[in-house]
Amino acid sequence: MKITLTLLSMLFTGCVSERAENTECQNLCDILVQDCAYSAYPTLTSCWEGCAFAQEQDEYDVDGHTTCVEGANCDTFAILECSHEYEVESE
Repeated sequence: MKITLTLLSMLFTGCVSERAENTECQNLCDILVQDCAYSAYPTLTSCWEGCAFAQEQDEYDVDGHTTCVEGANCDTFAILECSHEYEVESE
């Protein structure tokens, strides 16, 4: 039992550290999930995973996408246009 808790603690700490290092995705996801309640990402974790996946693909401009989403003012159609502009396929 103690080993399991230690292992889970280590895994959780690793995930949190990885997310904390990726402030670009964190900023984007804070807007999409917390500010806009964007339905494509029901949780911060789903958004972080989608953003990290997009970053692993080609040359994804997270900062540009974030700026576009900020300008969308939580309008779903404008957010979708930002996603298409920055070629995000996870929505």
